[in-house]
Amino acid sequence: MKNYLVVLFLGLSTCLWGQKDTDVITLKSGAVYKGVISEYLPYDSVTIKLVDGRVMSFKADEVKRISEEGKRIMEIKKVGGFNRTAFAVAWSKSGQYLDGQFTFNTTVGYKYYRSNFGVTTGIEPVLDALFIPIMGDYTFNLSDTRFSTFANIQGGFMVNPAFENPNPLDYSGAESFKNGYTIGAQFGVRNYLNDQFAMVFSVGYRYYHLRVENAENPSNVYQYMDIPLTADLHRFTVKIGVLLN
Repeated sequence: MKNYLVVLFLGLSTCLWGQKDTDVITLKSGAVYKGVISEYLPYDSVTIKLVDGRVMSFKADEVKRISEEGKRIMEIKKVGGFNRTAFAVAWSKSGQYLDGQFTFNTTVGYKYYRSNFGVTTGIEPVLDALFIPIMGDYTFNLSDTRFSTFANIQGGFMVNPAFENPNPLDYSGAESFKNGYTIGAQFGVRNYLNDQFAMVFSVGYRYYHLRVENAENPSNVYQYMDIPLTADLHRFTVKIGVLLN
């Protein structure tokens, strides 16, 4: 199944990218060059094949902007703040349980060359409940091209906003988990179609430690009935989605 997802991801990226028009590079000197960009290194240089067949390269500090028929598609930026939002469908396996769920997260942080540091929140489906995580986030991009591999690690606290104090005589499961913490890592590829939109494919692992809390009943009631106060989950995931800057 993973092979089919990779093929789908690359196919969609190629089709969408193949629809772009002529690239336009505007230098700080005012010079303008039109053609097709053959190599793009955001923190180093850009190479373009001009409409007359010539190939020219420019250093990052020479470039003012890169456009597509007058529409800006990428700015050269080495460092600075960012706000990124990701939508994805995640196929996950925890024990014998296999499911596909929609995920959403947004990250605010600071970019320093290939490293991104941030704080992430969003919606994290776990055990048929929707948790809201607040996590530290670190991403390292292994290359500076539009199509790049990356490694990511996240960890932090998560809350179930739909939490209900469970009745010991009617233990219902997912909604009884009030909060917990999680940590995980993922590796994948992302393809920027422009500076606002990218397609992402990743595989990863996440650990969850969830806690039951009930102020109306002492914990020894649960222990007497052999009802667990915590749950430890191990989840392996495959994600395909989009990234918005």
